[in-house]
Formats: sequence, C-alpha cells, structure tokens
Amino acid sequence: MNSTSARLSRQAERPGYFFLAANALLFLTGISHTGLARAPDAVRLEKGEVITWVDEHPNGDRFLKARILVRAPRPYVWDAVRTAQDANLKSSFLQKVVSDSERIVEERYDLPVLGKVWCVRHVLEVPYQRIHFKMLQSDHFKALEGEWLIWEDPAGKGIIVEFGSLIRLDMRTPRWLFERIGKGKIEKLVRGIRDGAEKRKP
Repeated sequence: MNSTSARLSRQAERPGYFFLAANALLFLTGISHTGLARAPDAVRLEKGEVITWVDEHPNGDRFLKARILVRAPRPYVWDAVRTAQDANLKSSFLQKVVSDSERIVEERYDLPVLGKVWCVRHVLEVPYQRIHFKMLQSDHFKALEGEWLIWEDPAGKGIIVEFGSLIRLDMRTPRWLFERIGKGKIEKLVRGIRDGAEKRKP
C-alpha cells in the first residue's frame, strides 16, 4: 500500500469521517442532505416563487415570513401593501391618530374555531419602506405583531415585498399545524399584493 492509500485508509477509520465527507460532497455539488438542491433565493423570486420560512427569535417567538418579487412601480406596491386585508377581517375603523405616521385601529375578525375576535392594534408607517403593527388589546389573541418591508431588488428586477407575522392564541394549537396553515395564508396574502400591483393600470 502506498503512502496516499494508507493515509486515506486511516482517515476512513476516524469516527464520522464518511458522514463529513458525504456532507462536503453534497455541499460542493449543491445538494442538501435533506433532499434536492434548491435554487438561490434571487433565482426563485425571479421565477415568481414565494419564499416562506420561520424566523425564531432568541425569546422563542416564531415569526412566519414570506417574500416575493413584484414587477411594478414602487408606489403601486406600497398602495397594495397599505390596502392589504386579511380574508377573515370583518370590520376595521380608526380609533385614534397618534401622528402622521402612527394610528390606533380597532378590528373585528371571524376566525375558524375561535369565532369572533376583537383586537386593537398600533400601526406605524414609514412611507414606501415599512409598516409595523402590534396588538394593544384583544379578547382572544395573546400576541399579534408583524411587519411589511419593501425594497428595490438589487438586480433591478422589481420590488421585493416581505411580510412577517407572529400570532399567539388563548388556546392550545399544535405548532406544526398552526405554522402550516399560517404559511399558506401569508403566501396567499403576498401573492395578492403582487397581483394587485402588477395588474394596476397607470
């Protein structure tokens, strides 16, 4: 056995060697150990996909997030974001104007299982960039917080829209089920933003 063969043989005897080698190979070939390779986010966005994920904060809060590329002028996208509504929202009215960029709104929802839900939210807007909202009071939500972000695509393909939301209810729900349903809802929501902005006439 030559020196190279002997060295490879000794490496193969080390615990975990084949696992590390296999993962290195998968990384170099662009294939994840969890399945087939996924295209970079920029490519997926350009193809019209919605990218969804869970962003877990250090305190344990898990924000469901979605991102999409919109090929429309930024003012059109901003208007679509500002007027976006949850499908379960039944009524909303302005309770108080805090400033030009801040307001308090009172809302009522009709939700599956929970039924009628009342909520008061604080909403902060940074025009053409960001909308942040956070629950102040509710009869069924333990927590409700989220944010819309919009920015120019670095490659000049359009406008990136990102939405993130945290919801905690006053009832026990399996996390996997809640997040699966939630991802579907926010994916539908951001698709609606894109369709509304792109179909708008000048």
